[in-house]
Amino acid sequence: MKQAKFLPLGSIVLLDGGVQKVMIIGRGLNVKRGEETYFFDYSAVLFPQGLTGDQVIYFNGDGVSKVVSYGYMDEESDIVDDNLEKYIAENPGLKRISPEEWKALGE
Repeated sequence: MKQAKFLPLGSIVLLDGGVQKVMIIGRGLNVKRGEETYFFDYSAVLFPQGLTGDQVIYFNGDGVSKVVSYGYMDEESDIVDDNLEKYIAENPGLKRISPEEWKALGE
């Protein structure tokens, strides 16, 4: 297995300025708000609470302050990681915003 650029599903992390751990449940997401589509590296839920209602947290890799635990990785994870890297390279115009900017856009 190669060194992954993206953290694997199930990884537990702390985000910048956060005290609550979150668990990664999605990687490489295009999320639509209004007429705009934004790209986030990850989606996560609170840990250990899990998914409560429809509260999902979106963030990018540069917002991770600490990796508490890595999720499971295998050869299939490597393929997904390679595909994510390829998608990002082929789409240089992806709109990335911070979680704070996302929140400011409202529902």
